[in-house]
Amino acid sequence: MSSHHVFSIRRINSCGVSKFERNKSFIGLVVNGDESKPGEWPLIVSMFRKEKYFCGSSLISDLHLLSAAHCFEYFGITFQLNDYFALLGRFNLKDNNEKFSVNRSFSSIFLHSEFNNTAEAYRSNADIAVIQMSERVQFSDFIQPVCLPEPNSNLENFDGIVVGYGKNPLYSYIVAERSFCAGGTDAIPCLGDSGGGFYVKNNKSGKYETKGIVSQAQHNGCDPKVYVAFVDVTKFIDWIIEKMNE
Repeated sequence: MSSHHVFSIRRINSCGVSKFERNKSFIGLVVNGDESKPGEWPLIVSMFRKEKYFCGSSLISDLHLLSAAHCFEYFGITFQLNDYFALLGRFNLKDNNEKFSVNRSFSSIFLHSEFNNTAEAYRSNADIAVIQMSERVQFSDFIQPVCLPEPNSNLENFDGIVVGYGKNPLYSYIVAERSFCAGGTDAIPCLGDSGGGFYVKNNKSGKYETKGIVSQAQHNGCDPKVYVAFVDVTKFIDWIIEKMNE
């Protein structure tokens, strides 16, 4: 007998839990970031296309990932569904012997209908994607979902964290109304990966929420000291939940 899961913001009680704690804000795994530890960020997922790492993502349920739309449609270039797979629970992408990592192929990729990959500001214009994996994953110390924030919740005066495996090329951009910029003293233009999350710890629950998705990096963007533009996840909660339930 098959079972049907109905997803909502509050359904996953174990979301947003990290095995270790961090004191610094706005860090990365590779690009001038502090060294991370296995199991420290169980919510990040690396995605591969034709066996090559191409973008990051966040685990938002036992079946779904959240990432950037431009990772899957780059100026009109598209790929087949079976070209993709994800690695969950992986710390070192070069270590194929990590016993806690899990491989999953994709069954569906949902790009927001308002995403425009040819416009100058395409990355700030609904640059969001929900990916459904081919099979559910079992949560562990090394695989945990991040919490989704409340719709339209306030983003001002929050310290966030960016976690990633590498860097992506720089592009010019215009910040749209459904995006925001963030940075810090330890940040550099390529900090973090496209599609990865901007994570904020909820002071009330003590859990991490994904407030943004890495959309574009630029050294002279919103402010001389602000380097990365993010899609504002709080503006797309209804759409995310809708796609998770399809």
